Amino acid sequence: MRLKPEELFIENLAGNISKETMQYMAKERALEMLKKASGEDFGYDIEKWKSWLNQKSL
Repeated sequence: MRLKPEELFIENLAGNISKETMQYMAKERALEMLKKASGEDFGYDIEKWKSWLNQKSL
């Protein structure tokens, strides 16, 4: 299954992407990309980011 960019950023932020994969990015970079893509800033709160993504998908 292929992840959307925002999903990939959240998974990296959560530490769920292995450093050995091409999809890996540092948590700091993932957070910056999420803030840029969303216009929001939930910091490192994974649950708030997931909630934002669920609302966006509705």
